[in-house]
Amino acid sequence: MTKTILNQCNTIFAMRTFDDTGKEFLSNYIGKDYATILPSLEARHAVVFGKASSCENPVLVKMNDRQEFIDAFRPLHPPPVFAPAQPAVVPPAADVVANGPDDEIPF
Repeated sequence: MTKTILNQCNTIFAMRTFDDTGKEFLSNYIGKDYATILPSLEARHAVVFGKASSCENPVLVKMNDRQEFIDAFRPLHPPPVFAPAQPAVVPPAADVVANGPDDEIPF
């Protein structure tokens, strides 16, 4: 990640990181105190800072667990069922030659 890219972000979700370069880089945006806790974050946790948050300070959040979300969401919103595609009917080449090409295309 470069400073140019990070400067263009309106919201940052900083998840667990272990390298000092990443922590130093993010400390400019989320603060040194929050950056020092990044290596100890649990799975699916993040420090959020920016316009997407209504808080003026960074906030520690827990992300959704995918399976819990699917278990709660799918009963209310099942995925659509699509009918199997019907194969296209292609006339035999002999028919096209015998009848000539279809130049009468209505627009």
